[in-house]
Amino acid sequence: GGNPSYGVYEAADGRLVALGALEAKFWTVFCAEAGLHDLAELNTNGDANTRAMIQGRLQALFKTKTAAEWHALGEQWDVCLNQVNTLSEARDWAMQREDALFHHYTQADTGRAVRVLAGVTANLAQQGRQLTPPPKQGEHTAAVLAELGIAEAQVQTWLNQGVIKAS
Repeated sequence: GGNPSYGVYEAADGRLVALGALEAKFWTVFCAEAGLHDLAELNTNGDANTRAMIQGRLQALFKTKTAAEWHALGEQWDVCLNQVNTLSEARDWAMQREDALFHHYTQADTGRAVRVLAGVTANLAQQGRQLTPPPKQGEHTAAVLAELGIAEAQVQTWLNQGVIKAS
């Protein structure tokens, strides 16, 4: 959306780096570490002239180092500042982290092995975490309704009427 603290910039080697310093604490750290002290207090969502001035300064700054150098600094500064991977680099990265990016389980009723993408919220620090298969339709219905305070007799009535299913 035009916020210069959240954008992609070209580095000295022609590669791209992504800066994600939307939160004030990250923007402040980035500006301090990058020597841009005068920008730290500016509103990066401010008027168009301010945004353009900040973006110009960042474009010039990122041209002073390679993307790999900026990536290393981002890790050192604890700021979201990363080298943008090429498609082949992204594929290689994902293949090296297969266990962290995918959950594996076996379907109980078919014995079929299933691989499920862990999603954008996957925490790579949780490698080795076992994923259980999803429940079958109705598998936990009675337990959930009991937790909600529904009487067992009512649950049985609904089961008999076909209103709910339990397995």
